Amino acid sequence: MKNQILGFIKAQPAPEQGRLYDRFYKFGKLFHLPDKRWWLNMISANPEARANIFFVRWKDVDDDGKKELQQGLSKVPGVFTPRFKSQLLQMMKKSNLHWIR
Repeated sequence: MKNQILGFIKAQPAPEQGRLYDRFYKFGKLFHLPDKRWWLNMISANPEARANIFFVRWKDVDDDGKKELQQGLSKVPGVFTPRFKSQLLQMMKKSNLHWIR
């Protein structure tokens, strides 16, 4: 299956190959996370938008859901950047919410 996907990517126009390979690589990192599509869509946004998307979902779930989302951040490459963290912490502070331990 992997070889078929890589073959498909190589058959695409050069400008699309990088984007498709990046998406394939990132999806592989998300394989064991619940709701892979949500994570994949979130990681394609800019850091501030990612923080907003994450926060909206995070604040609406129970503590176990919050912990699961928090753990997901460490498994998804390139999401938890300084700009993401800054925006997320601002929204948490404004809402008087705290990271779940």
